[in-house]
Amino acid sequence: MQKRALLQNHITFFAPLPSDAPLYCDKKSVSLPFTEDFPKLHYHDRYELGICECGEGLFLSDGKYAAVHEGDIIFIAPGVQHYSRSVCADSPCRCRFFYFRSEEVSSVIRSASPRREGSIPMAAARIPPVIRSSERPGSHTLLTGAVKACLGTPSELEGNAMLRLALFILEESELYGRTELGTSEHKSRGAEQQIAEFISLHYAEEHTAKELAAMCYLSESQLRRRFVCAYGMPPIAYRNALRCRIAEELLSTTGMTVAEISARVGFRCTSDLYRSFCR
Repeated sequence: MQKRALLQNHITFFAPLPSDAPLYCDKKSVSLPFTEDFPKLHYHDRYELGICECGEGLFLSDGKYAAVHEGDIIFIAPGVQHYSRSVCADSPCRCRFFYFRSEEVSSVIRSASPRREGSIPMAAARIPPVIRSSERPGSHTLLTGAVKACLGTPSELEGNAMLRLALFILEESELYGRTELGTSEHKSRGAEQQIAEFISLHYAEEHTAKELAAMCYLSESQLRRRFVCAYGMPPIAYRNALRCRIAEELLSTTGMTVAEISARVGFRCTSDLYRSFCR
């Protein structure tokens, strides 16, 4: 099954997965890219479930990065923009992915909890993408069971795996259905959101404010004004803040040194990272 890329402004999206099967499994694990040779911010019409088999990676979901390690489970709701990459070039992160038709999952949820089915899609879009056993053991166990069922017999594919995924969504939506977080909307995207998405994929690069403004056909002052209104800071400050959040995630979840992380996220030296953290 091939994913089809559609160019929309400066961001690339994948069209909905073409298979009509209730559950589609990748035939083998895939290596997440390290360089910018495949910078595809995309979304699906399916629930996506993955497991990290080895290595360390970063997973971007709805504008936020999270580290992923061996044994971690990845969950992405339909319509949520996401992208993944390896942390180290010499030891790429390898993951296996599975895709569930949203209609099939909704049917299971409706049978289990008919009163809540209508509120599930919004809540599911707010669930963090990386599920770690150390932080959420119950949820991790449910999804690990779903992954194992996906690799089992055909009868288990549409039964056990679908049920476990539905139970996970029901449990998690109890918490995240009450939070007021932003939702993924792929229509009527403003210039400031386009640039924020571009920065999320190219945070390690040194684009100037003038170059960013030219990408959306605005003057530098126009983009700055709209960006500050939407995100509370200018584009370059937003990029530095994103670099710091990614550096913080890598510092707390990997064995990389400060110098390695500083270079990885785009700072010229560790002192630049220190200054940005202080600000």
